Amino acid sequence: MNTVVITADIVAAMFLLIILPGLYRVTPEVAEKTKYYRYCIWLCLLGTVAKVLSFTFNGVFNGNLIISTVNYYAYIFIDLMIACFSFYIFTLIKEKEQKISSRFTGFVVVLCVADFLLRSIGSYTGKLFTVRRGVVEQGPWHPLITIAPTLCFVCIFILIICEAKKLGVKYTLALGTYLLLPSVSAVVQIYEPEYAFGYIASAMALMIIYVTIQSDIMAEANIRAKLYNTLSTKDVLTGLKNRRGFQEMLAEIKEDDRIAVLFSDINSLKYVNDHVGHEAGDRLIQSMAKILIGNFPDAEPCRISGDEFVVIVKDPDEKEFEERMKKLSKEFYECDRIASMGYMIGSGSEAQELINRAEREMYKDKKRYYEETGRDRRT
Repeated sequence: MNTVVITADIVAAMFLLIILPGLYRVTPEVAEKTKYYRYCIWLCLLGTVAKVLSFTFNGVFNGNLIISTVNYYAYIFIDLMIACFSFYIFTLIKEKEQKISSRFTGFVVVLCVADFLLRSIGSYTGKLFTVRRGVVEQGPWHPLITIAPTLCFVCIFILIICEAKKLGVKYTLALGTYLLLPSVSAVVQIYEPEYAFGYIASAMALMIIYVTIQSDIMAEANIRAKLYNTLSTKDVLTGLKNRRGFQEMLAEIKEDDRIAVLFSDINSLKYVNDHVGHEAGDRLIQSMAKILIGNFPDAEPCRISGDEFVVIVKDPDEKEFEERMKKLSKEFYECDRIASMGYMIGSGSEAQELINRAEREMYKDKKRYYEETGRDRRT
């Protein structure tokens, strides 16, 4: 029977090891929300390892101190795991109901601490178990160690039932497996002590929770993160990348890339806003965006400020790009000289300098615009 238990424990430990890496490849929000679940996984894994070692060494290895140590850890990890699981449930419920009382969780922690002390004292005094010539023998306190975990499970069960509506059916059933499976294992072990499947049952319950709860939490967080990233890098008015999106794009340029930079600025936007209205100004900005989108299907135009736009084209054909700039300049002119522009071509290693030089060329073009139209520079 020891061989069966050891094999099952090893299989359970392998599944937990498969789960663990995924729990660390999450956003900080998810990591904080599910930290107690991670602690449960680690404690279950360590308890499983301790249990495997205790079964492996029992009656085979004549090292009483080592056998006593691994048995002690196999006993105490149970209390730590139950306490962490109660915090995990409390966190899930608190996310949906901020006013939830922590009395149940506090009571569970007190029971776990009391049981932890009982197991520690019992292990030290030999009341819980003793090791003679490499063989583990149960002590008179052994039946007592089921009392606190049972009370803990009752408290957690009451908490889950009370908050079932907030948790939902799926969460309630999944969390219930953590109560059901270890409880069944504990009852079996009372009548058949050699069937020590407590950690295996806990591992199975944690895997069910991972599939039904953790996967949902991580998926929802990833969707929110992508949505937040999209909103934080996109200009709402034009749909173009904003300054943050532009900076991210700029950071991705490699030093050996060949790039072309266009820097453009809407002419007289302040005048339109002040004399025609901001709605007209918004339409002017949107018209500018449409022109850039139409002329740069191979790039992502960016609105980096109220009236400034930048486009970076990778691996440009210089002759073709020069022709495109002439066409764009003509289109700007035909659209009532909607914008001034400047452009540069060079390597990715000097990207920022190319942008600065293109901006200076744009200001030269804008100077010509004011001289030719006679409009006030301040408008």
